[in-house]
Amino acid sequence: MTDDLQQFVAEMSNTKTPKEVKSTDTIHVGCDNCGSCCIDTTMKLSAFDIYRIAKKTGMKKTADNLTFYFGDNSHLPVIGLFASENNHMCPYLKATNSGDYECVLGDDKPSACTHPFIALGIMFNQKEFNFVPLDQKVPKMDIEKFLSDHDIDNTLKYYLTERGCACNASNKKDVTVAEYMQYRKKCDREQNLSTLVSMLINRYIDVYKFTRLLYLADHSSVNEKSMKSLFGEISSYDKITRAMFSDAYLYTDIDSDKSFEEQTIAHIHYLEDKKYPLLRLLYKYLFRVFDSSNVFLNEILNTDDIELAQERFDNYFSSNIETIKKHFYTDMMPNMVKEMKEMHI
Repeated sequence: MTDDLQQFVAEMSNTKTPKEVKSTDTIHVGCDNCGSCCIDTTMKLSAFDIYRIAKKTGMKKTADNLTFYFGDNSHLPVIGLFASENNHMCPYLKATNSGDYECVLGDDKPSACTHPFIALGIMFNQKEFNFVPLDQKVPKMDIEKFLSDHDIDNTLKYYLTERGCACNASNKKDVTVAEYMQYRKKCDREQNLSTLVSMLINRYIDVYKFTRLLYLADHSSVNEKSMKSLFGEISSYDKITRAMFSDAYLYTDIDSDKSFEEQTIAHIHYLEDKKYPLLRLLYKYLFRVFDSSNVFLNEILNTDDIELAQERFDNYFSSNIETIKKHFYTDMMPNMVKEMKEMHI
């Protein structure tokens, strides 16, 4: 990069803390098409974002610019649109003959890109996505009720962020927050369905505990042969988390020629009928194998210090390998197979 571009990128990396605003508040925004919002940034994509990009460009081309990575807090695979390593710009940002920049996706750009100066805070009822205890049956989601209850006018909070030239563009004008966010209302159902797809998993498993356990098993430094002989691919955190979550949580297998809503609702039914009951079954028996009382797991998995958690996990595994093997062969495998048959999975 040139010195000027390096300085420009550094300036664009500095953002101010968002402040909450009401839908009736007036904001001053404009765009000089300078491309500053698209420099050195990573956009997390929803299912609806991926659908619209696919419809605009074709999924094969889109996939080349999408990257899977694991969230620092969730430990789940996330799909994102990354800036180019060569010029630090979004791959869909193109220079015009006049020297300005424009997004080739147009109105089909990711939702986070369509409101660079307003951060959306969506207030979902978290109780709907609480982990259901293993001795209880997970109720099916009433999709239409969910969509009705989370209408945009009742569930959104708005936060103003001043990023780059957000409030300094030469063509800035006064608009209300509600006016600025009209685009969101046009696709409210689709955006809420995207959120439902990504949140649904939390009802079936304790995602944090599950992914933390897999991570510790993968990174264990003791009894490697014993670990691999028991769990096989579970000893590869990257592979198993992708296998379990890629077609569900990320939901990239979308036909852009068909209705997004119809496909997503059908996918939710698949998750509730097939995918997540199986995942919940694996979750239940995996925890039984390691610790039937969950005392050990609760202590280890709630440890914030990952190195300390790894040390405690390795010590426990090394001391209890025979008990763990017994649980695996006499409890987990036969009972899982039996329950899977009863559930017709």
